[in-house]
Amino acid sequence: MKRNKKVTLKHFVNTRLKTGVGESDRGGHHYPLYLEIIYRRQHIQIKSIIDKTFTEDLQNVNETDQKLMSLELERVKKIIRYDENLFGDDHKLKGIGNRYTNYNAAIYAIVDDGLRFKLKKNVRKYRPELSTVLNFDLSVVPIENLFAAVKALWPDLGDYINLIDFEIELQTWEKYFKIFPRKEVGKFKYPAFIDWMADEHFDKMMKLLNNNNNITENVIERILVNIDETIRLSTIGQ
Repeated sequence: MKRNKKVTLKHFVNTRLKTGVGESDRGGHHYPLYLEIIYRRQHIQIKSIIDKTFTEDLQNVNETDQKLMSLELERVKKIIRYDENLFGDDHKLKGIGNRYTNYNAAIYAIVDDGLRFKLKKNVRKYRPELSTVLNFDLSVVPIENLFAAVKALWPDLGDYINLIDFEIELQTWEKYFKIFPRKEVGKFKYPAFIDWMADEHFDKMMKLLNNNNNITENVIERILVNIDETIRLSTIGQ
């Protein structure tokens, strides 16, 4: 088995980007946090997503900051390992800052946006003149409540568009988030795009849902393939 190459990750403050005088006990100038990555004789620096500035000697780092830094190191390393397995000897660190943004995207946000767009598109096809009575983009309203409102407003909608697949997709996501509960720690969201890719969530879901006698295997596979495409396409061009 081919061994993974050594990855060195270290946080540092970018003293070339002074942000002003801080309010910590030590005072002094504060600087944005960056991450230094060394891998296969490649050396690159990217901006941390931790939304805080620090003194040059990092003396104002608290326990919460340390936890967030550890999470960031863990996530960036996972991304590098995934890319390494994907690209092999052709793997380059160039562009990892953009990939970090893409891979860090929250699965539940991707799914929610995708389902809302799909529902809005179908309703507009069916009753374009009335589709504006609902705000499909209002994220504070859960998608399942929005779907219930659509069915209540247009009870015959199922005669014109396929609502069964949409309901199964909603059920699939409910199961997914029971297996992989969503959570946020600072700007780190779980499960993230990298979790879906690197931890093989697609395969795990296929295996678990195939034990559900209420849904046929081909329907499960079709729904999960649609979900997989939604997740992958959502990160293109970010």
